[in-house]
Amino acid sequence: MEDEVKAWLPDRATVEVTRIAAWESSEDDLQVEGRISIPEFSNVSGHRMFAPLMVFNANQVPHFVHAARTHPVYFGHSYRVDDDVRLELPDGFRIEAAPQSHNDINDFCHYETSTKSSDRSVDSHRSLQVNGFFYDRAIFASLRSLFASVMSHDSEQLGLEPTQERHAEESRSTSVPGAS
Repeated sequence: MEDEVKAWLPDRATVEVTRIAAWESSEDDLQVEGRISIPEFSNVSGHRMFAPLMVFNANQVPHFVHAARTHPVYFGHSYRVDDDVRLELPDGFRIEAAPQSHNDINDFCHYETSTKSSDRSVDSHRSLQVNGFFYDRAIFASLRSLFASVMSHDSEQLGLEPTQERHAEESRSTSVPGAS
């Protein structure tokens, strides 16, 4: 299971599965819990830090690159993917900006995201449900548009800024004694 999860993450990520529920059931949803560590997960720009909220989509490839479609769209099966992720904030940082919630519903798919923050963490929820497996090419433009929207929303960043304490600490460490 850890190898499966690692395939969804950036290179060099480590995964520790701590709980698996409904492994033996074909009726219930499979649930996997664990801890993930991703080196160089965030980008720093000046004093700010930016990190993606949707961590399981690092290796996601775009669906429907071409604008025209000759044949119907076929998925192997209908499916639903729900991701609930808690990101723990690094010491000395607070949330400056978080992605807005999204809720896109149509006849063939449902995509939604939401975030909830506390002082030291951000909880993100992502759900993508594809309701069928065979789609006539007449709706291809709508299907393509929805998956482009999913890719765009999945790449939104969480913005972090230094806390007042960290800002003061950085100012003290960069000042030169005796300079005026």
